[in-house]
Amino acid sequence: LDLAQFQASVVNEVRSEFKTQQLDQQLQAHARISKLTPDVETLLDRMTKETDVLATLARCQANQNAKERELWAQRQALKKEHDGVLASIHAREALGAKLPAEKRQAEQDARDALVRMDRLVLREMDGQVRKVQEALAKVRVPGFYVTKDPAQIKLQRQILARLQQNA
Repeated sequence: LDLAQFQASVVNEVRSEFKTQQLDQQLQAHARISKLTPDVETLLDRMTKETDVLATLARCQANQNAKERELWAQRQALKKEHDGVLASIHAREALGAKLPAEKRQAEQDARDALVRMDRLVLREMDGQVRKVQEALAKVRVPGFYVTKDPAQIKLQRQILARLQQNA
């Protein structure tokens, strides 16, 4: 077979398809890894050059940043609302009113509301972890699948750090 008879564009297209198939096979073979090995690191480096994994990662980061800003704004608004109630009680106390029970209740309500908000933040951040896992599993990043296993999530963080080094 004389490759010189083929047009360069055809040869390049065949090479590209072969490299893509080879990468797909390697990604499939490394889908459920349990540690970051040199082979996996090489595969991750290759992914950053040959796929849109960094764009996917950037979208995930932007979504997480937006969610964090939204939750922070909600928490600040809640805190401001309860601070206003307490300021009102303090103003009435300054005028001579005795409101110890109302003040204690308002302080407790504020603490309870912030605890509920903090729990909401934790649930939302867990949801963000799941969304990142889904997005990176979809583009077949080794080690990424939806899980709550702390050891696997730790590995996923290491993989993210490795990908971000190449960003």
